[in-house]
Amino acid sequence: MLNMRHFTVLNSSLTGQLPREISRWTNLGVLSLANNSLSGTLPKHIAMPRLQLLDLGYNNFNGPLSSYWAAASSIARIDLTSNAFTGTLPPQWSTFPQLIGLALGHNKLERELPQEWSALTRLYLLQLNDNSLTGKLPEEWHRMQGLNYLDLDNNYLTGRLPVAWSELRQIKKLSVAGNLLTGSLAPEISGMSALTTLNMSSNYLNGDVFVPGMFALQTLGLASNEFTGSLPSAWSAMTNLTRLDVSYNGFTSQLPIEWSALEQLQYLDLRGNAGLSGRVPPSWSAMSGLTWLGLPSDEFCGGVSSEMMEAATASGSCAPPSSSTAWRVPLWLIILVAVVATLLLVTAAITVRVFIHRATCSDPLCAHRHPGFLHSLDGHLFRGVRSSKCKWCMWDGQPDLQVPFAELSPLIEEEALIGYGGFSRVYKGRWRGRVVAVKVLNSCGKEAEIGGWLAAFQHEVDMCLRCNDCDRMVRLYGACYEPNKLCLINEYLEGGSLHERIHGKGQPAVSVMETLQIAKDIATGLMFMHPEVVHRDIKPDNILLEKGGRAKIIDLGLGRVDDNPLMTHINTDVSGTASYMSPEQCEGRVSTKTDIYALGVLMNECLAGKIPFEEYRTALAVQYAVTVHAKRPNMLSDCPVGIRNLITRCWEQDQNKRPGIREVIFMIDFLIEAEINGGAAAEPKKRPATDLMQGESRAFSAPPEIATANL
Repeated sequence: MLNMRHFTVLNSSLTGQLPREISRWTNLGVLSLANNSLSGTLPKHIAMPRLQLLDLGYNNFNGPLSSYWAAASSIARIDLTSNAFTGTLPPQWSTFPQLIGLALGHNKLERELPQEWSALTRLYLLQLNDNSLTGKLPEEWHRMQGLNYLDLDNNYLTGRLPVAWSELRQIKKLSVAGNLLTGSLAPEISGMSALTTLNMSSNYLNGDVFVPGMFALQTLGLASNEFTGSLPSAWSAMTNLTRLDVSYNGFTSQLPIEWSALEQLQYLDLRGNAGLSGRVPPSWSAMSGLTWLGLPSDEFCGGVSSEMMEAATASGSCAPPSSSTAWRVPLWLIILVAVVATLLLVTAAITVRVFIHRATCSDPLCAHRHPGFLHSLDGHLFRGVRSSKCKWCMWDGQPDLQVPFAELSPLIEEEALIGYGGFSRVYKGRWRGRVVAVKVLNSCGKEAEIGGWLAAFQHEVDMCLRCNDCDRMVRLYGACYEPNKLCLINEYLEGGSLHERIHGKGQPAVSVMETLQIAKDIATGLMFMHPEVVHRDIKPDNILLEKGGRAKIIDLGLGRVDDNPLMTHINTDVSGTASYMSPEQCEGRVSTKTDIYALGVLMNECLAGKIPFEEYRTALAVQYAVTVHAKRPNMLSDCPVGIRNLITRCWEQDQNKRPGIREVIFMIDFLIEAEINGGAAAEPKKRPATDLMQGESRAFSAPPEIATANL
């Protein structure tokens, strides 16, 4: 065995660990065991001076990559793709003088990219995608003059593309999608004249998108960034372009007529750019090879020529045209007739049922007995929805909004008081077979104020009804509308408030895992509310805990409804709790990002165990510190870097830089998984990279000399 030169066993379901003795096969030149089920760690030392190919991809190996492998001075190709390797990238691997191919994608590697690897001047292919790498892109890598293929997709890399990388004049494919990169494209890549594929989707890039001299480019992916302005008409010079994806940015103006010169274009995605206007230029019919066309909206379909309609139909942007000119019953007419007939049948059934119900129901307060379903309380109108005595009203288990106060008065006793505030008191009791919390609004006093109090009360009921189906919101069971006896009947949670959990006497510190789970529950509730409803007062006092520690949101009294989900801001009064109010909320503007800010403050309070801004004496002082000086609550010095970065992103001064609620949940899930696996991630994951090439592999095609070695 010591004289073996080639050892290759592929796709054979091998199991177990790699024998340690294999590291002493000094004559071995090729070791290829890809696509098996091998596991365990690899030898720390590999004394194989003749080894040229090491291919262990698509197995279950784990542990760190050894820096001592650099002693294998003849190695030219290493493929460890799709394993479970951890730790850092060894800087010592920079001493591989013959290395031309290195594939480490789909592992669990972390920390920074080693700047020492700039010494790998012969390196042709480098794949580090789908790991947990952090930090900035090393400027020194511009010395890798032999690099042709570089894949850094789906990591946590930050900063800008180094300007010095423009010296990589041989590079053909560069993919850094799904990271946290910022800045612009030019002049960072202006010198990469040999590029055929550039994918920078799903980052935070902005600025100028036109880069001169990219005439060899065939694939360009810039989706899901923050680019604005006009689409460059000068891209018409990139006549070799076959795939172009600029979807989900902020581009404006009209579609460039000059793009008709892109006759090789097969795939074009413009979706998610609401600022684009006008029509599809008729000259675009010259794009005879176009098979997939994603348009910003269906308003553009009217200008699509017959030659391009098939491409627009393939993307779902436009409805397919009729396939026959002969008269036939249109599909829309068939659907319309079916819908109308169904509505008529349902209406007739309901009418008969209501007629019978009105004739037989004995409850004089039943809402269904009154036209318009409107009731009057001392001259003030409100909408009645359910009656406690009417079985037909209660059949679907919806909240009873006509509970008589006499039914609740036995519960409202001093010894049952569990909480109070400036406007209400809360009592615990048993109502209709379940333990509930009864919130009783304080008496409004003057007769003239009844209408205002009733309107505020109705607003809170409406907010609760909107969110009553979410299991992360405290459920509303009923309400009493009697004047000066306004009551809400809510679900009772045994765990108390999050404020009591954090600051209660004798309570243990809130762990990182508990913080993440609480934040996940709150974010789940907010995702149900957003974008139509903004809570505006997320804080520990408004978070209740179940017996097992799961969290639910309460108190929608300050919630606001946005009837247009496309609106970003809601003009409002300055309401909320100062310590948790975002800068824009302090100025009287709120949006869904206001709740994201408060969630960040709440997570930090869980970990730090201190009330935010307790050093300030007045709410006005807090608002001044937050808006003018961009102050934030103090963070623990040993706060895990992953959750620290998540909190920091949530309370960004500029609300446009805060993540959306879905991205927050995605990052929390990632941190929870990392915590379960025994260590926090370096930084929460951003949204997954947009898949630019539909039907095309995400991995790069290897050059001929590397493909022969199964890299």
